[in-house]
Amino acid sequence: SETVDTTGEEQKSWSATDKEVEDLAVMAVKIEKHYGRPMDIEWARDGDDGKLYIVQARPETVASQKKVGVIEDYKMLEKGASVLASG
Repeated sequence: SETVDTTGEEQKSWSATDKEVEDLAVMAVKIEKHYGRPMDIEWARDGDDGKLYIVQARPETVASQKKVGVIEDYKMLEKGASVLASG
């Protein structure tokens, strides 16, 4: 393995083209239809052939569990003696 420096221009550029994003979206829809539920899908670009690959898909467990149209209100039960952070 080696570390490869990137130029400032490379650092500011997108890691995937619009077409690649569309292709990933199509794959994601197929995966979610197959499993019948929202999925957390990870992808990676191959360093040799430059193509994008789905490397992992698992059931999504956070965003899909949120209540739609519900506003949650939180209140502090106690007030601390000192400020831990500010800014």
